[in-house]
Amino acid sequence: MIRVKNGLFIIFFLFISVAGAQTGALSVSGTDSAKTALKNGLSAMLMLMKNGKKDQAFLWFKQHYYQLHQYRLLQDSLLKALYVQPIPSDSFSAPVAAETDSVKIRQAIRRQIRSLAAALEVKPATVVPDSFIHNIERYIHLYRKNKTYHDYFERVVVKSRKFIPAFSPLFTRYGFPEELIYFIAVESAFNPNAISKAGAAGMFQFMPATAREYGLTVTEDRDERFWVMKSARASAEYLKDLFLELGDINLAFAAYNTGPNKIRRVLKKLSTIRHRTYWQLISGSEDLKSETKEYLPQIYAVMTLANPENAASFGFPDIPFVDTTSAKRFRVRNFQVLNRIVNSVQGAEEQLLKLNPELSSIDQIRQNNYQDYPLFVPGNMNVPTEMEGDAGPVAEKKKEIVKKKKKKKIHPGFDPGRVVAKEIYHPGDTLIYRVQRGNTLSMLARMFQVRETRIKKINGMKFKSLRKGTLLKIPVNVPLEVLHYQMPRSERYIRLAERFGVSAFDLKHINRNKSATLAAGDTVLVIRPYKP
Repeated sequence: MIRVKNGLFIIFFLFISVAGAQTGALSVSGTDSAKTALKNGLSAMLMLMKNGKKDQAFLWFKQHYYQLHQYRLLQDSLLKALYVQPIPSDSFSAPVAAETDSVKIRQAIRRQIRSLAAALEVKPATVVPDSFIHNIERYIHLYRKNKTYHDYFERVVVKSRKFIPAFSPLFTRYGFPEELIYFIAVESAFNPNAISKAGAAGMFQFMPATAREYGLTVTEDRDERFWVMKSARASAEYLKDLFLELGDINLAFAAYNTGPNKIRRVLKKLSTIRHRTYWQLISGSEDLKSETKEYLPQIYAVMTLANPENAASFGFPDIPFVDTTSAKRFRVRNFQVLNRIVNSVQGAEEQLLKLNPELSSIDQIRQNNYQDYPLFVPGNMNVPTEMEGDAGPVAEKKKEIVKKKKKKKIHPGFDPGRVVAKEIYHPGDTLIYRVQRGNTLSMLARMFQVRETRIKKINGMKFKSLRKGTLLKIPVNVPLEVLHYQMPRSERYIRLAERFGVSAFDLKHINRNKSATLAAGDTVLVIRPYKP
């Protein structure tokens, strides 16, 4: 995981090997003194590291990572020993490039910003003002001139050529441009087993609470933050919700890094709406950590350098992206699926590795215990079709269950008898809505499919700001159904939203419940398009 603190660049890589590892005396007893047992386990782990038995030490660490975080023992663990030595603090101020080289870098940055701004349909200055381009430039110098970070970035470029095509459908369906997926390089360097001291884990660095809110299981026995494709889906949805709430891609990324509550608190302290940009916040706020202030410049530096148009000219490998039109994507959910794929493509290992350049061998998936891992296979290979894409034994079983329920024409979890009240609104009607905490005018306009200017006009509003509890008149443009639904059992917002065919973000923000889970008996307000 890449983080910046006090001007020092720190990289954290954690590669976990399970092949042939035996934990032996490192087991943690189930006594009342669990914390003491964990401390003893940590001591034994460090001894294994000294004796060169890294596989056993890493296996124990991953198995007990959840408990270590729970008892706040990560600071006492092996994490500091795993850091790459930081570069000297004066590296940024050293004359690392000639003036002509700097001009070339700035031109490449501006081209990248213009391309991104066009995809997001905003002005380039909204993405990155010219006065902040030097923040991005210094990281490009660092990646190019420092050997440690140059080698690191070469690996990032190679991995990106496989993972960006693999994740692209999940992010682009929400309207995100493909190049934004490079933020994963800053989060985890595309490492499925990355772990941070703060408690974030997996390639997409989810904290436990956020992971659960977006449908990932995080327990002592099962941690789906390490499941690559499942956590990718959750990450795309989380980033989409942050963008819809904050209305700015930079603020959305800052919230992804430091947490949305921190960004909300910082925004509330602003004295004028003109300062409501990421670049104004990092230059004027002391509430944001240096890690968050350096987060966006790193993303844009990676995005610029890893761009196929720039990589070769800046001294990095220019390998093509995986051609998804001539390859099939599989999700390796378990080692049985992996064995079947390997047996099906015997004699074509070279082709397989070419489509998955981040792997030195296919067995690396097993050795590092990668979960729900995307694997591209040549399209002409005779691999069982039921294993393709999101299928496999687990998904096939789920598919059959959905089919049965579809035949019965019943939405799981939705009981029409639990509808307490129901109202239908037609175009031309006016709906009265009570503003909830966290609502924004742009969010309501999108949810009710009406322009912001119409809501402001009918309510005599001069500004966009909303006050909790205010009754707003909403002009109805499309037929809407407003339901008051009583929960028959406890369920997460994200699951309930799927039942009603609405956004989990909208559902949560029009109801007062702050928890990610609704309790049995709760009455939920649901607003959705009406289909007679």
